[in-house]
Amino acid sequence: MKRTLRLAALVAFCVLTFAARCHNLRDVFVEGRIYFLDADCYSRMTRARMVAEHPGMIVRHHDFENFPQGVNAHTTAPLDYLIVAGKKVLDAGFAVFDSGKASVLHDQTLDLAGALVGPLLGVVGMVFLVLWAWALRLRYWAMPALLYAVSPILVHGMALGRPDHQALLIVLLIVALGAEFALARKTDDADEAEGASPLSRHPERSGAQSKDLSHPAGGGGGESDDATPTASAPEKLEGPRLRSAPLGMTGWGTISGVAWALSLWVSLYEPLILLGTVLVLWLACDRRALFAPARRPGWIAFAAILALAFLLEGWRIEMPDAAMREYFSRWQGQIGELAHLDPFSPQLWSWLGWTAAAAPVLLFLTRKTDRRALPVLAVLAVAFALTLWQLRWGYFLAAAFVLALPVFLPALRRPWLARTVFALALWPVAQDWDGLLFPAEARQQQLAVKRAEADALRSVVSTKTGTQGGAFVAPWWLSPSIAYWTRQPGVAGSSHESLPGIVAAARIYLARDTDAALPLLRERRVTWILADAAERVIPNAAKLLGVPAPEYCLATELARPFHEDGGSVEIVREAASADPSGRVYYQIWQVRAGADTVPTP
Repeated sequence: MKRTLRLAALVAFCVLTFAARCHNLRDVFVEGRIYFLDADCYSRMTRARMVAEHPGMIVRHHDFENFPQGVNAHTTAPLDYLIVAGKKVLDAGFAVFDSGKASVLHDQTLDLAGALVGPLLGVVGMVFLVLWAWALRLRYWAMPALLYAVSPILVHGMALGRPDHQALLIVLLIVALGAEFALARKTDDADEAEGASPLSRHPERSGAQSKDLSHPAGGGGGESDDATPTASAPEKLEGPRLRSAPLGMTGWGTISGVAWALSLWVSLYEPLILLGTVLVLWLACDRRALFAPARRPGWIAFAAILALAFLLEGWRIEMPDAAMREYFSRWQGQIGELAHLDPFSPQLWSWLGWTAAAAPVLLFLTRKTDRRALPVLAVLAVAFALTLWQLRWGYFLAAAFVLALPVFLPALRRPWLARTVFALALWPVAQDWDGLLFPAEARQQQLAVKRAEADALRSVVSTKTGTQGGAFVAPWWLSPSIAYWTRQPGVAGSSHESLPGIVAAARIYLARDTDAALPLLRERRVTWILADAAERVIPNAAKLLGVPAPEYCLATELARPFHEDGGSVEIVREAASADPSGRVYYQIWQVRAGADTVPTP
């Protein structure tokens, strides 16, 4: 019965995890078509389409951004193939259950796979989190599961319609940190005998049972281990000694090595910093355990996966020149996830709940009864400091905090008190969800306009496919979606690697007139330009270039309803899409081909 209830709870948490990440259903499925949440998502989907059309391909170069030079992308293959694998599963499902092609999604399986990959990865993370807590026999396993399911920052990172590498990183780093947590279970003094082998610490190997002192006695939050300690006389060591969790050091070490290697394959940024932090903590606490023979399979798997990644992907790190670094410092100010976290704002509490305020104190109080407390506090401190610097670290701060809950909640001594405090501390999380599910009228209007603009843009640029197309200029935040829908290359892009194209597009829009823009258009072999509202394009471009916003420029000229002066560009058609008030969103202008203008690509 107990096992049945646990399995039912696991299913319920998985359903909650998936449903929470699909709260934005109306923003993704619009008028029978699928839209993604961020510009980077469209770049990812372009890569996935290339892989789907050319099985076995490893995409190393993007020619759909920073045209005509393109970029050597830092993006890697694992998520590409995960999306393509999802497409194949969906194709098989639709072939069986929708052979008549009645569903509007039948021919959008790649988009559907991309939209679903985040929520499905969220479910995978939930399954690991719960099984991990059960393997460690943690009494408070339901609390981390609940926070993982509903934390707004984790939901955003794995949301429906957000096929981004961060969704995969969140899951991989939860697995990696969870495995390190399991490997760092504190032993009693009997396991601190100098020279004792890791295998001798296992009851089934040594013939004696050891009691886990990971939680304070009588705290109600420890593991349900009724074993008795060994009788061997220990030799005291200054540093903490660590032993493996019930799965065994070899098992957890292998999981750790595989998860760290895969996360580094996905990105050499956040995983590398977190791995460095963990390694420093291991070296400070128990360097012999880090290099114990039982961990060698994990290190071998780690090295093998990274070697495979290097062979397939190659080395992609390139340093931008001084000029591009100057532009990057101005461009990153326009990227939400690169902004700083205000420590006095309520944003942190809406992610983690009010227990985040008490966590440092509770971890400090727990340090004498659970020597994992200070290393866990160190990981949280590093993740918090990095989140203060860049909001993108919030995903991994929340992941580390979820894993830390079972360490510091036992400091409250009584299970009923721990559960009550945790439940009350979720109030700011609930408030955030109230705003998400029941937005204010102004927010509803913003979302409606955003959906209308996305649908308008897609309808307008669909005229530029096939032989009518060619390289285009558009605002950098729109270029990836246009490139995906039209299969045409853009001058700009949303990645920092395409910053030269972003700068070129900004210069084109701020040119004083069409004649001044001609050299840049010729250099980039542009055949058509997208006109957006001048009040959005001009301030963004001026801030990027570090110049005052001009009163009149090409962006202003292109935003007019008609242009018939016979200049260097001529309008092809005006956008036929508008909101109920009659506002026109976008226009397309064709660059005249000719010897004195832009050559045909």
